[in-house]
Amino acid sequence: MDQLTIFVIFHKKIYDHMYKDLDPDELSVLRFVAANPATLENIDEQKTPNGTEIIKEWELEKYDQTLQKNNWWIGGVVHHVVSNDVCKTKYMGFAQHDFRFTKGSVRNLASMMNEGRGVCLRAMDFKRLVETSTFGMYEFELYTYALTQLPKLRIPTFPIYHSCFMETYKYRLLIDGLMKVDKYLYQFHNKPGDPIYRFAITSERTLALAIGGVLDELLEIKDIIHEEKI
Repeated sequence: MDQLTIFVIFHKKIYDHMYKDLDPDELSVLRFVAANPATLENIDEQKTPNGTEIIKEWELEKYDQTLQKNNWWIGGVVHHVVSNDVCKTKYMGFAQHDFRFTKGSVRNLASMMNEGRGVCLRAMDFKRLVETSTFGMYEFELYTYALTQLPKLRIPTFPIYHSCFMETYKYRLLIDGLMKVDKYLYQFHNKPGDPIYRFAITSERTLALAIGGVLDELLEIKDIIHEEKI
């Protein structure tokens, strides 16, 4: 497991019970990333379940504060963690604060890692990816544009929740092109009637499509659970 790093992104606080079933060697794989200081609760008093130092997104060397001001949320964190080359292991991926790790789940995930392979909690085909966006098929043109700018797709399904565990260098390969796409698409957001979370949903899908251009295979893991309501 020493070749894998899981970056757990949180906006308010760390929910210790989501990791309570992990063995110590599994816990050691996790790094906790605090996003958007405007929403955090007593950040200087928070402790991680494994004793590691909290990574504060806004303290990274390459940091664009406008991303969180414009509600990029997890999408902004992904850009900052990857562009700052924070990960030093062969494999990496991102987890949301509402992912519950069952006993043995990190060990199982590590055993699934392989070159050219990605592992996610849930995968969708392109049609379903668009249908589940904020305004559904009305946003079809946004995502077809993204496809013209990102690497050619190599797999038929794509990981959602901003979460795919794969080789670290593949994140580095896609991040610059993804940023260009995201910045272009952002101009069509924050319109009257848009919910605050709209661009976070969009960037979840552009990341998924970018990943689809760098992988040869995508598998799902079932023992990491997306709780959604905690």
